[in-house]
Formats: sequence, C-alpha cells, structure tokens
Amino acid sequence: MPKPSLLELLANQCECPYLSDLHTQPYHYPLRNVVLQLAADNYSDQEWRDSFAYILGRKPRAQAAEEIKQELIQTIGEKK
Repeated sequence: MPKPSLLELLANQCECPYLSDLHTQPYHYPLRNVVLQLAADNYSDQEWRDSFAYILGRKPRAQAAEEIKQELIQTIGEKK
C-alpha cells in the first residue's frame, strides 16, 4: 500500500469529509494537533511547502520541512 500524501494524511487524521475542509477554521485545532504529532522528515520539503500553500493559500517563509511544520503550527494557532 503506497504512503498517503501529506494532505491526505492530514485530512484523514482530522476526519475531514473533503480535502478542502482543511482550509476552514473548524479544522484548524485538530489540524494543529495532528501536525504537532508528525515527524517532519516523514515527508519531503516540497510536500510540506505544497501542503502549507494548499491549507493557507500562501507560500511558507521557511524552506525546510521542520521549519515549515513549525510555521504551519504557529500560523493555524493564531487564526481564531
């Protein structure tokens, strides 16, 4: 069985009925909790960049997976 993409994993772990639900505020708290538990090196820098851009609609400032992960955690934690 192939490894799911980062976005697929996040949507599944957050119990999103649709991938696009990751954009919405109600899923930010569970999304933050899932991302906190993930090892950044399980996915490539590019996959983290693409996922960040998909979820937040902008490119991350960071370039490396761990830094992008931390930026995502911080950013979705601020959106209330």
